[in-house]
Amino acid sequence: MTERECLELSLESDSTIPRFVIRFDGVPEWARLVNLFAQLLYSQLGERLISVIALPREEDLLYESNVLVVVREEEGVDEKIVKAKWEAEDEVGGDLSINYITCTPEEKKMIQEFLGFAPVSDDKKWIQLLNIFSKRLYKSLGDRLIDVIALPREEDLLYESNVLVVVREEEGVDEKIVKAKWEAEDEVGGDLSINYITCTPEEEVFSTAFKREGFRVK
Repeated sequence: MTERECLELSLESDSTIPRFVIRFDGVPEWARLVNLFAQLLYSQLGERLISVIALPREEDLLYESNVLVVVREEEGVDEKIVKAKWEAEDEVGGDLSINYITCTPEEKKMIQEFLGFAPVSDDKKWIQLLNIFSKRLYKSLGDRLIDVIALPREEDLLYESNVLVVVREEEGVDEKIVKAKWEAEDEVGGDLSINYITCTPEEEVFSTAFKREGFRVK
């Protein structure tokens, strides 16, 4: 598969929007799943279906979705789309899942965002997530926050955590840290997750271990 493959069906669309597009950069099963989903959708919706645009990987998300279904009108199509989704997922098997969103041709901004989506590597996403988390922490905690030290990758763990939050005192900060974590994860999207642990400056064993393995988040 090339990075962008148009799935050719027998009937040409009269729209300027590509009919079926997979921007493929993942496992072959994802391309197969979306291909089958598009074929089933076309058999269900016919000319009401204008385009199916899939992101490169299942874990890539826009508007909390990895597939955009463009239809002439949205009324009365959802049940058929759900049916095609379930049938495609059942036939392909495995853990891959289509999280679709629908729009009409007039919603050009959403269509262009899906067509122009540029996937970000997990490493870059991890840095992006940490930067947002750190900024939100500084905003909510102010001088009570001393340092944020992260491990190089999300899957790296020390004390069952990938981020150390150093605060002047731990009392009353957990709710604000959880809020910053959730907001950062929601903004970045995907499956990356911050598993944090807190300590005070006196608990040097934690900060020493994290500094040895990780890096300070600006």
